[in-house]
Amino acid sequence: MRQIRQVMKAALAGGILHAPREVIAATEFIIKEIFRKTGQSTSSVEKFDLYGSWGYSLGSHNCFQLESNKVAATSGKLFTIMMLEEMHKLGYDPVVSSDLSQRFDKATWIFVKTTSDRPSKKVVCLAPDKSDIMLIVGACNRFQDVVRTSITEAWPLGIQQEKNIDVCGELILQIKLNGNPWWDYEGEEKHTRCRQMLIEIIGQLGYNNFRLFFRTNIKGGTDSYFFIQDENYSIDPSKLAMISLNRTDRMRLINCRDMAESIRRAIIRNGNEIEAEEDVYGSWEFKLSGKPWKSYGAEAVRSKRLICRVSEKMSDHGLTLTNAIDISKSVSEKSVLLYSKSESCVTQFACIDLSYHKILRLLDFPKSVNSELKEVIKWEYVPGIKREQQTDESCYELYLRGGAWSGESPFNLHSR
Repeated sequence: MRQIRQVMKAALAGGILHAPREVIAATEFIIKEIFRKTGQSTSSVEKFDLYGSWGYSLGSHNCFQLESNKVAATSGKLFTIMMLEEMHKLGYDPVVSSDLSQRFDKATWIFVKTTSDRPSKKVVCLAPDKSDIMLIVGACNRFQDVVRTSITEAWPLGIQQEKNIDVCGELILQIKLNGNPWWDYEGEEKHTRCRQMLIEIIGQLGYNNFRLFFRTNIKGGTDSYFFIQDENYSIDPSKLAMISLNRTDRMRLINCRDMAESIRRAIIRNGNEIEAEEDVYGSWEFKLSGKPWKSYGAEAVRSKRLICRVSEKMSDHGLTLTNAIDISKSVSEKSVLLYSKSESCVTQFACIDLSYHKILRLLDFPKSVNSELKEVIKWEYVPGIKREQQTDESCYELYLRGGAWSGESPFNLHSR
């Protein structure tokens, strides 16, 4: 529990929670720099107290808004790059980016203090855009060449055109692909090839010492990917695997079809049924009974546990869960789970399940951890708990007062 005070949370809605002065100072410096780059006055920026945390209103500067203009969209990416660079320099590493509400709010970033100040490192942004564009912000020629070559080798339709765009004083490489890789309407082959292309890009960048450092939803669309150069890091596409959750009932194994038998056993042991399975352009797909990715109540709990059981099985075979990525803008598409090769490890996964506007479930935690987590929730969530119950041996459910996971609720600060 002592580590809790070392964690800092930053929400793109404009709030900074549990942050020391150095982080607040860095944030204010970055905001001024972004406004300077876009030629705007900081007079519209307002700083306000949010129950002991700091919030910032950027006025009409809609850098975190979907379908914003190029200047606003680019400034959102630059803000994220600069924030990650400053936090890294101050000794903070990103833990996770999470969407804590489905509407209005964007991502919430959670950092942990791991060391004292350290030398600066450059962060680069790779961002899918619209249905067919890849944007590269702040990258050297080597990074651009690796991305370009990976697309050419892994995306069957190839590159249509590319051009450099000068926005906010930054030269951005825009690569326009043939077809629409970020939509799921292109058929099963393109759907699978798109994911194989991302494995190729992330793996080849890793081979060239660019580590996938962070992924986040900046504007409410697809995720943007942020890489940091790390000379001690090296990986290649053969050491990456992906599990894609598709439609309402499909689980597709990409670059790890040799795991099919183990995953099949994990699915059945979790209480799910398999209606069909087949090869899909080199990947292996399970069609599950029911609608596990569009479910409620007990069925939704089983679905979360299924991800835990699958990830445990992947870990047994030396594949560690490293990221969950939103690739498509389609509401029917869910996250893809990215795994990387590591030492095999027998471990147990647990889940904190945020549901509806006010439910929080603790799934599969040891009883001692469950007790500590409940104390944290009761202490931090000021509006209080309406009721709580043990729904089964390893599922504890809490109904929070107010709209904890609603972007419109005044209580969502407490949920963070």
